[in-house]
Amino acid sequence: MQIDRIADILFDNDRITLVDVGAAGGLHGRWRPLAEHIRLIGFEPLDEESDDGQTLTLPCALGSSERDGELLVTKRISMTSLLPPARALLARFWDKPQHTEIVERLPVKLRRLDDLAQRHGFQPEMIKIDVQGGEMDVLEGARECLTRSVLAAEIELSFIERYTGLTKFSGVVAFMDEMGFELIDLWRIKRYRHQNSAGVVNPGVSRGLRAGRLAFCDTLFMRRDDELMEKLAADKATAAKLILLALTYGKADLAARYHDAARGHFTSDANAQLDRYFKHLSGRQLGRHGVHRALDYLASKV
Repeated sequence: MQIDRIADILFDNDRITLVDVGAAGGLHGRWRPLAEHIRLIGFEPLDEESDDGQTLTLPCALGSSERDGELLVTKRISMTSLLPPARALLARFWDKPQHTEIVERLPVKLRRLDDLAQRHGFQPEMIKIDVQGGEMDVLEGARECLTRSVLAAEIELSFIERYTGLTKFSGVVAFMDEMGFELIDLWRIKRYRHQNSAGVVNPGVSRGLRAGRLAFCDTLFMRRDDELMEKLAADKATAAKLILLALTYGKADLAARYHDAARGHFTSDANAQLDRYFKHLSGRQLGRHGVHRALDYLASKV
């Protein structure tokens, strides 16, 4: 059973409101199976405002205040930012000085997410932020949304100050903790390799370890567990959204736990279908890691 079928089972006419900050090209592939159940709020500073009922596009960037800004377009387009690249730091690493060469400067308007949510009448349940160093500025302008409606957030975070003025990994984690969110996972860990006269980039020297230093990664935050469990018990739509959010990010164990806590919201037929789905996932897991599971089981009996 695919995740879109799970959504059909769980949802009536509900949709997850997803705010996607800094990702051009429409709905991210991770979310496409749920496209019919997503209300996407996107930001394209150079486009016109539009709304087709499924996607609301707003012609601005997000920040902590309403102001004018400048988008610094870099030679490698994926490193474009509202913050200037930290040239002295990046000079240590292969390719980064060329990647961050500024080729164009575009004026943009910055707005607060809290203001836009109130003006356009949406309440984001999921926020995805990938803005090359401006993550903390976006979050500062989204405090009300984070407090009121956001269940989870995917945020690209930097371990080093790749852009002048960015808030590094530890600072954003502390802010999210203050706002009531826990760091659940991180992935797509990227490293920068140091320039050197020998041309060493990424040789296989030490088993399991890599050359380079940590540069950035993607992270998943979710509201604190005790609060989410209260929301699960109180509201069917929120319970369905949390199960789907967990599955979308590969947290099938968490999704199954949410289902355990929210069974009373769903029909016996819906629960039976979900039970079969999670049982199937359990079987797949056993097939991949049967030896380890068997050893763990035997050890528990000794």
